[in-house]
Amino acid sequence: MRRARNNFRSCSAPFAHHTRVLDESTNDSWFQAGDIGGVPEIGREVSALVLVAILWGGTNPFLKTGTEGLEKVKKGNRVPQLLAEMKFLCLNYKYMVPFLFNQCGSIIYYLTLASTDLSLAVPLCNSLALIVTVLTGKMLGEDIGGKRAVVGMLLTALGVALCIAGSMNEQE
Repeated sequence: MRRARNNFRSCSAPFAHHTRVLDESTNDSWFQAGDIGGVPEIGREVSALVLVAILWGGTNPFLKTGTEGLEKVKKGNRVPQLLAEMKFLCLNYKYMVPFLFNQCGSIIYYLTLASTDLSLAVPLCNSLALIVTVLTGKMLGEDIGGKRAVVGMLLTALGVALCIAGSMNEQE
C-alpha cells in the first residue's frame, strides 16, 4: 500500500513563500529516511504522534479550567462581546499556557503528517488524545465515568496497538 503524503507542488495562498515544498523525488520531510541512532523511521513517527496526543490530551482539562469565569463577561452587542471574551482569554495565563502547548502539538502534528501514513496518524493522535484527556482529568479530580470508561480506554489502546502493528508490518 502506498503511503499517503502531503505533496505541495504549488500554492496560491497569501503565505505561499512560507510553505515548504514537498516532492516525492527529494524525500524532503521532517523525518529523514532510514534509521537514526538505531530507531527506525516508524518509531520516530509514532513517538512524535504520541507526543502530539500528550500535548493535545494533556492540555484539554487545563483549557477547560482556564475558561472558568468567561460566562461572567457581558457586553451589549455581539462584536464587543466577542472582543471582551478574546481579551479575557488572551490575558488569562491559566488559559494561554495550555493553549500554547496545545498549539505546539498541532505544529508537530502538521510536520509529522509530511512523512506519516494518514491511516496511522489520525486514529493514533485522536484516540490517544482522548485517553490522555480522561487520565489528566482524573488526576485533576474530574469524574471519568466508572468501569465503562476504563473498558473504553482499554479497547481504544488495543485499537491503537493494532494500528501501530499494522503499520510496522507494512513497512517491512
